[in-house]
Order: sequence, then structure tokens, then C-alpha cells
Amino acid sequence: MASDGHTSSTQSGFFSNSGELGGAQPQFTEICTALYERELLLIAHKGPSNVSILRRRLAGLPHHIRSVARYLIDNNSPLDIDPHNGSWFIKQPGKCPGHSQPIDKKRPWYGQYADYGLVIPICITTLEGMHIELDSIDSVNHATNTLHTNKHGWFSFDGEMAHREAETSQHKAGFGT
Repeated sequence: MASDGHTSSTQSGFFSNSGELGGAQPQFTEICTALYERELLLIAHKGPSNVSILRRRLAGLPHHIRSVARYLIDNNSPLDIDPHNGSWFIKQPGKCPGHSQPIDKKRPWYGQYADYGLVIPICITTLEGMHIELDSIDSVNHATNTLHTNKHGWFSFDGEMAHREAETSQHKAGFGT
């Protein structure tokens, strides 16, 4: 590779001179890289098979990546930014907080606040352990005191899964109070 007289310090400052937040916020480039890696891996494994849709998605990727990176950096949040995976994080409690929530507090909370689009935590218990995933409500039935989430299905207002699949090693429970 031929050199045109630029030093390596010029190359390392490439992103900070690009007009983006890189100069003011050094995490910007790390977050962009993490988001690119995540999205390209997703496209490679689960992306569209139609070439024109794939091209459109790839063409819009730089705009969306920069927008998300700017949002992560510019918005105040009680969570910290993890630039290595392009997401927010916070110190996790030793025990899942959903297990300490009494049912008599969950049911009225869901009855009052359950609405289309509300993001709620879902406690997932597997053989490997327990973790929390965020999901959003896409349907609420106040007559039966149940709600449906986008990914995890139906739950009663007391936080228990309404229709449990047979032969599964996973237990899901919602909580939101």
C-alpha cells in the first residue's frame, strides 16, 4: 500500500474529522462499529433473500446507525452506555426483582396501565438461568384480564403466562409494578 505522506495520527482521527460526534464524543465510533457488527450479522443470517430489498436495507444502514449512535450519546438516561455492544446497561441485581412482586400489586397495575405499545419486562427462566427481556404490548383484553406481547404471547394481569406451551424448558413471567 502506497503512502501519500499522511501519518498514522491522521488516520486515527478520521472519524473525529468527519463532522460527526466523534470529536466531541469518543464513544461515537465504538458505538457505530458495534451497531454495524450487530446489524450486518443479523442481515447475513436472517436478512431478506430479495436482492433489491437487501440493497435498500444496506443503503439506509449508515443513516440509521449514526442516528441510533447519536441518540444513545445525546439522551440523558439513568443507564450507562456500553460502547462495545451499542446498548445501555446498568448494574444488575443479584436476584430477579419480579419474584418479590406480590400478585395483588401486579394485577391492579396491569389493569390500570396495560395499553397498546407499553414496554414491559418479561422474566425468562431456562435451564441456564434467569434473564429479563423487554417486550411491548400489542393487545389488551380487559374482559379476561389478559394482555398479548409482541414476542412472548399472552399473559394474565397477575404476570403469569396465560397459554403455556407443552414440552418447553422455558418459563416466562411478566412483571411491571
